[in-house]
Amino acid sequence: MNYFAYMIVLASSFALGVTGASLLAQADSPIDWSEQLEALQPTQPMEYFLLGEDVADAGETTLARRLFALSAILGTGQLRHSALLALVAIEDDAQQRRRLAALAALLAADGAEPVAIGSPLDDAAHDPASVHVLGEAFSFFRRGTGTRALRHLERTSTLDLLHSVGHALPSGSQGFIERARGMRGTGAARISDSQLVEMLQVELALLAGNEGSWSAGLVLYESTPLIEIDPERLDEALDVDASRTRYRDGQWVR
Repeated sequence: MNYFAYMIVLASSFALGVTGASLLAQADSPIDWSEQLEALQPTQPMEYFLLGEDVADAGETTLARRLFALSAILGTGQLRHSALLALVAIEDDAQQRRRLAALAALLAADGAEPVAIGSPLDDAAHDPASVHVLGEAFSFFRRGTGTRALRHLERTSTLDLLHSVGHALPSGSQGFIERARGMRGTGAARISDSQLVEMLQVELALLAGNEGSWSAGLVLYESTPLIEIDPERLDEALDVDASRTRYRDGQWVR
């Protein structure tokens, strides 16, 4: 099984395990999590993840998001990846869910090392609808269904967007189109791990746009020097104060 397929299987597993249980949650009387929260220690990030699962099962997604985010920030390797996928599973917003999935894939595919991505994208030049459609085209391309990928490029605005970010793709925008035309739909596209990372970098940057703290870190412009998004700065991506990891008297503290 290739890496991308593996990521999807993991995400699906979390979706079934976390959100499925949430549907059965009893919301009649809120659960007091204070004792479990106060027992958490930053040196044991797995405990944040395990408690996050229980909280998500109870349908309390806001608290679950914070616990999974802290687990990702404090943890490393597979735990970090799993926490990000858990965030994917409980996220209702489609664009944020895709962004989190792309981030999880980037960190895992690159061995959790700093990832070179770039600086801000001009939201005025790329409308959300075109970004979404291009992301779908990338997804079909990775699965080897070139005909469906090309069908998503029929809109002029989407094709223009592809060409505008072509310099950041493994074989350029025209190379992407030619490879899609040559696919026969017999399996996932044959791309290297580095090419997968490059494609996900583009998708992640497009999805992030100029929102929040990402605006200082994501680029697709050739003229802008690339900078690094380090896993140590994951708190910026997840919008969580990484210094407040302990829970005392009803609030998160340093």
